[in-house]
Amino acid sequence: MRLIAIIFVTFICQMISAQNVSLKIQNDDAYYYPSNLEFEVINDEGKTVLTQNDLEVNQPIILEGQYTINVFTPWGNGKDSFQVKDEALIAFEEQDCKVDLKKNDCYCSENYSKYNNFWKENQPKVVSTTFEYNTTTYDAIIAFENDIFFNYIDGKAKITQNGKTLELLGNYVAKTSEGYLKMSYNPENKEYWYVFTDTYEKVVYK
Repeated sequence: MRLIAIIFVTFICQMISAQNVSLKIQNDDAYYYPSNLEFEVINDEGKTVLTQNDLEVNQPIILEGQYTINVFTPWGNGKDSFQVKDEALIAFEEQDCKVDLKKNDCYCSENYSKYNNFWKENQPKVVSTTFEYNTTTYDAIIAFENDIFFNYIDGKAKITQNGKTLELLGNYVAKTSEGYLKMSYNPENKEYWYVFTDTYEKVVYK
């Protein structure tokens, strides 16, 4: 078994804020998650050989051999697992870049599709954001199309649509008319990440 780090010498992609970076796992298909989720890679001897602390943006690592990748999520059953039997790629991928298991390269372009186009057709877009410093953290109001709002006020989160408060699952998921909104927000630095998916249980997918 081998862990191969791909180093890009042709150019360096500028590092950007967390809402523009996703955790990418490419096995048979490509899967994307918020970049602030924890994960572990376990080898066939049961030892953890890789975590989120070992990755750098746009510098993927290729796993060769048999591994288990566990991504710990605040939705579903709390963990999505991938069995690697031959080869897989794991990376923090930037919004305007593409890293690929089949190519020893990194592509950055202002015209590269944004991540939220991967999740669900006609993905609702963010129309406005408001942040206000509140003692030690930032309150937030993030407005999406179709009158969907994520509110984080005084340490409490709420998702609404058309003025109605929706049932909140985990940190933070709610069923809207546009699918399940899965939201990640860090009140210490105002970083956020979101995706709309068809189901609650299904892993975030491309």
